[in-house]
Amino acid sequence: MFRSFIYLDQEKMYSYLRQIDADYANQPVESIKKKTRGGSFGTDLLGVNAGTEIEEKREVTKDVIKDYDRFEKKLEELSGSEYFDLALDDYDINTVPRMSIVRVNGSFEIPEQFDMFSVAQKFMPLITSQIETSSDNERELMEAFLGKASADIPIVIEDEELTIASKLSICNLEEEYAELEEYNEQEVYMLCKVVGIMQKDKVEIFNPLKDFIKLPRAVRRGMDSSGQGMEPILVDGPILKVEVIAMYK
Repeated sequence: MFRSFIYLDQEKMYSYLRQIDADYANQPVESIKKKTRGGSFGTDLLGVNAGTEIEEKREVTKDVIKDYDRFEKKLEELSGSEYFDLALDDYDINTVPRMSIVRVNGSFEIPEQFDMFSVAQKFMPLITSQIETSSDNERELMEAFLGKASADIPIVIEDEELTIASKLSICNLEEEYAELEEYNEQEVYMLCKVVGIMQKDKVEIFNPLKDFIKLPRAVRRGMDSSGQGMEPILVDGPILKVEVIAMYK
């Protein structure tokens, strides 16, 4: 299969691969022995070198494309128990166990409300440099919050049976953020770990104060975000929350 990755969380992929593939987990690592320089002591006739020998271990070089193919093939061996291919088989998504892995085929959407935070994140250094503060302490406080402002990208996948929601880490994107808009209409494959079903009329999938500025809960409780462009993004429930491992086309 010739995959083009849109998103790939390599850390999760390799973590789960080691859990289900004993041969991969137990493969030998490359060992390199190094001898450090050291002095000698004793007489000219009987000298002892005080240098020490250190052994370093390095993992075998990873081939991400090959390893991902191996990962999906090992998942197929768990089909119906810990892996459910909803793109090929007729499983009831409402009964898929938590912590299992599913593969779905469909389009996804990024809520329009998130676009402003994506732009702000990109230009945050410029934004903070233009904000006037009355003291050094006030600037330090402002930079402590806004300087680390960043957010994972919320996505919604409309399934016939149940809406699916997740977040994408920007560092795992294989395409630019602007290019993701085309997947509103174009179907892709998504490999996800099931977190659980949220049984509510309205479900929060993104909270700017928590997910973007990362304010502590105690501080958020005392703030009124309404009318300030900082309102949480809500979708109609119930929804299935998942962690995306990979997206490809």
